[in-house]
Amino acid sequence: MSRSILASLVLLAACGTERPCDVADLAPISRAPAFGVVLSDYASTAIALLDEDGDAITESWIDSGTRASGIAAGLGGDVVVVATPEPGTLALLERFNADRLTLAAYATGAVRQIDLRGDDPEAPSGHSPNVQDVLAIDGPIALVARANPSFHPDAPELARGNDVVVVDVAQGLVLTRIDLAADTSAPDGTPIYARPTTLVPIAHSSGARRVLVGLQRLSADFTLTGDGALAVVDPVARARAELVTLDGLSGCHGVRAIPGVPDRAMILCTGDAFAPGLERRREAGIARVAIDPDGRITLDRVWRASDHESAPSPTTGLVSLDASRAIYVADPRGESGRDVVALLDLDAASTAILLEAEASFVLGSGALDPARGLLLVPDADARGVHRLDVDADGVTLRDFVLLPTCRTLPPREITQL
Repeated sequence: MSRSILASLVLLAACGTERPCDVADLAPISRAPAFGVVLSDYASTAIALLDEDGDAITESWIDSGTRASGIAAGLGGDVVVVATPEPGTLALLERFNADRLTLAAYATGAVRQIDLRGDDPEAPSGHSPNVQDVLAIDGPIALVARANPSFHPDAPELARGNDVVVVDVAQGLVLTRIDLAADTSAPDGTPIYARPTTLVPIAHSSGARRVLVGLQRLSADFTLTGDGALAVVDPVARARAELVTLDGLSGCHGVRAIPGVPDRAMILCTGDAFAPGLERRREAGIARVAIDPDGRITLDRVWRASDHESAPSPTTGLVSLDASRAIYVADPRGESGRDVVALLDLDAASTAILLEAEASFVLGSGALDPARGLLLVPDADARGVHRLDVDADGVTLRDFVLLPTCRTLPPREITQL
């Protein structure tokens, strides 16, 4: 027997003696979780649950190996935790090639899955509309953003994608579709599709309310980026109300609500996703919008990365802290450098570096508990969570907490539940 084969057998025997991870069996949760963490290597996923202090309740309540009544298929590698449309449940959105909403009740572990493709069950097209976000608007009724257009001429209306669909969560049905179309074009005439992403409510004290829809605005082959814009949906009429252009910006898909300020919202724009750093910076920035008494959306403030050459250019991870302050992640996008978390004061047009990672593409989207002033930012490289304290005087790093590492899946994103 060769020495290499013998070494391999010894290694396998040693691995076999290690205690396996506990099964992610959706056991009822004894205390209410405050945050959900997506742990993923982009092939498999586990969802950790944290308490109000950011400490782990369970490393994995549900994962790609979980099997339970109501689960048609295990979680894939493209999963996000979203704001739940049903109280007392964890809501997971399985994106490309899955297009499902998975709802798991904390008290019982019972699971329901809703197919969001809107396809004809008798003759499915096979198209993935690539669901992006869910927002409850009226009891069991929710809006779902779907990014990918179908180019099949015979695709059913409800399966065409590049839209926001109205879903009855209680019945598990896609009801109607708000088409967002190829609403602009590149200089050479190439159609640019809206490709909606995030959904955020905004409301005026007059009673007017709208839903802001972040738009990726990309060509069919993903190589061209259109000018920045937001779609605005009337949740009562369940129709598009207007399109808000964000001049000089592009890639404006990261919309976030502002804690305690229902009539404002912030938007992160990455710039042209396919351009090198300096060129991308020219159209990157963070904007704030407001709603007026009649429900119209106006541009309230814009911070442009091109006007602040020493500031990190935003790429992801926007978290609004209050009406003026937000954090964002800046990654080098394939160029040399490390990820950083920056603090932006939009009104003062000032930035400061809060965190610097040891590598690139490792700091994920964080979450804020505004009542406790606790900000959490996941670090995939360090396999844990940075905890920061937020108050009127500033943002300070408290500590770093390692997550349980049995599955060795890195944390990618944190959502307040």
